[in-house]
Amino acid sequence: MVTESYDYHEVDKTMMYYSTPLVKESDFPFNFYLLDLPQNTSGLWVQHLVHLWMANMPKGQWANWVVGNHDKPRIASSSGHTYIRVINMLLLTLPGTPTTYYGEEIGMENINVTDSQIQDPRSPMQWSDDMNAGFNNKTNITWLPVHPDYRTVNVEVENSFSMLSSWCLTLVINLPSQTSPLFLSCQMS
Repeated sequence: MVTESYDYHEVDKTMMYYSTPLVKESDFPFNFYLLDLPQNTSGLWVQHLVHLWMANMPKGQWANWVVGNHDKPRIASSSGHTYIRVINMLLLTLPGTPTTYYGEEIGMENINVTDSQIQDPRSPMQWSDDMNAGFNNKTNITWLPVHPDYRTVNVEVENSFSMLSSWCLTLVINLPSQTSPLFLSCQMS
């Protein structure tokens, strides 16, 4: 089980959500510190954030890293396309469990919110260049508007140099078996 803790300036409070032999809180609290990367992408800042977590994590516990979620702008919207690959590869090479928000792996951006009824700047997952980005082909309605770039930024147009392919390659390298469903699905993409 995972716990959300928003004690950004007090890492020791976040660490209290790790379980102990006496108290079973959760397997780990989400590590939201990497969500700050789009605002400061220097190597020293990255080193600081990684060290902050690893140095304070209770002995014998499992690390985790979050680079995207529903509370923060997408990487491409906050730092530009320059850092999408770097931030995603960092996520996949750090020890522990990687967590991201859907669409970060293909470089999706936030939508411009102009309708007063729409508060969320996220759009549906962009699967293809079909109607509604392939998210819903039954009706012409989705719960949020589709991003205008869905024809060029979607899972279907990704190629061997894409971030999605990098995700699959990194996951496949770390898998214990080449017969796992994840390995086979990455082979098909």
